[in-house]
Amino acid sequence: MQGGVLYRRDIPDVLPPDPSSAQRPKAIIDGSFSPRHFHGSKRKVWMQFMIASQSEPHIGRVYNLMGERFMANIRDAVKRLVPE
Repeated sequence: MQGGVLYRRDIPDVLPPDPSSAQRPKAIIDGSFSPRHFHGSKRKVWMQFMIASQSEPHIGRVYNLMGERFMANIRDAVKRLVPE
């Protein structure tokens, strides 16, 4: 669980106070793909997780939820870039 808590903190850590519309999607991407999540044993765990998501239904659901949440966050941030 601690890894998940640290992962959730990465986006607010790179998001400046009172961010512009252009800074939001960049912060989501930079925080989600921070290099510290992909070093050493963490890289192996991510790879095992992605591989297992293809054959284990319960892991696949978690993988899909993570992807859906990432896309919803990006979609919301990008919508703020264009006028209605």
